[in-house]
Amino acid sequence: MEQECGEKTREIIEETAGFFRNIGRYRSTGWRNKWILKAARGRVLDLGAGPGFYLWDLKAYGRVDGVVLLDLIYDAEWFKPELDEETIIVKGDMLSPPFKASSFDTVLMLASLHHIPYRECRLLVLRNVAKLLRSGGILVLTVWSPLEFKMPLEKRGDGFMLSSRDGKRFYYFYTLDELLRDVGEAGFTILEHRYFIENPGKPSLTRNILVVAEKQATFQG
Repeated sequence: MEQECGEKTREIIEETAGFFRNIGRYRSTGWRNKWILKAARGRVLDLGAGPGFYLWDLKAYGRVDGVVLLDLIYDAEWFKPELDEETIIVKGDMLSPPFKASSFDTVLMLASLHHIPYRECRLLVLRNVAKLLRSGGILVLTVWSPLEFKMPLEKRGDGFMLSSRDGKRFYYFYTLDELLRDVGEAGFTILEHRYFIENPGKPSLTRNILVVAEKQATFQG
């Protein structure tokens, strides 16, 4: 499945990664709703971390021992954060993360899962997350769930490519029920779920879904 998903998603994911590589300022002030980080604890992996501008918020709001940031867009010229010795950056793909099983206490997927086309490939990512988490580990997941927007859409895969002057990026627009189903099917117990608005000035455009879930004790990856 990993190889199949890699092949069928490669073009869309590379185009999406190219957009975010070109627009390094994206979410440059971090998340306004910093409370979404409060469940983080222990050793943390952030899948699709991007520029990691909220890194200091994570350490302030969570109970964090160390952080690993993983993204396809990293390279020496693009990514130059002020990192401490407890933070590691890895250029890699969330479809095949290069880590041993049971390596992390928390996995963050903040606005990243919705960039993966095809349900079976999103489920693969979520199951990979369950493998990477230790017993009782926590997943903190957000996806974009706008009520309306005016950007041009192009149907691709099972979702849409959104276009702007900086390029195109893929989104799958989850409903809450769909997201809860997929997280549960991947081996998690839901602890919390809610909608939240990232920018009160644009509520219809910046609605997101938050899911916090715990790895099931019976999970067998």
